[in-house]
Amino acid sequence: SGTVTLLEVAKAFAGLNKKPKRSIVFLWVTGEEIGMFGSKYYVDNPLFPMEKTVACINVDMNGRIFEQRDTVWGKSPKLVKNFDGLYTLINEICPEIKEINNNVCKKLGLVPDYSLPSGFLRSSDHFSFHKNGVPILNYSTGYHADYHKVTDEVSRINFDKMKRVADLCFLVGFEIANHKKMKTT
Repeated sequence: SGTVTLLEVAKAFAGLNKKPKRSIVFLWVTGEEIGMFGSKYYVDNPLFPMEKTVACINVDMNGRIFEQRDTVWGKSPKLVKNFDGLYTLINEICPEIKEINNNVCKKLGLVPDYSLPSGFLRSSDHFSFHKNGVPILNYSTGYHADYHKVTDEVSRINFDKMKRVADLCFLVGFEIANHKKMKTT
């Protein structure tokens, strides 16, 4: 779902008549589950210098909505969300990003949940960017019953939810790419 969402966001940016002020890199990486090899490689060999990278938006598992069978993850702080909910993991490097995210979520009727424990900061490819001082946003709908199983079938994806997350990524990315000055702490 994250890969397809990223393709749709890239298509939306490519179709703009007036391009954003900053360059946007769309990055598909590999090896997350076995050590984040792809994201580590990129931050060590970036297309643009890391000090010029103003944000990383990572989309991971974004097409599910809660089903009763998902309660197998009932003890997890990341149980899959309903149609309006979205886990939003953010570091505190650039407070403006959280404000941008909140404003766009409000427009789209999405409810960001910032409650994930700090250990989730290390849970996906955004961590490679975080370690290099880049502000990050990670969007996820949560752990579902088919997480890392062969039963993770496309028929379980809620494409309306996925589109809302794609819209969020596009609008937040557009705001960040056009923001006059991204402040860092």
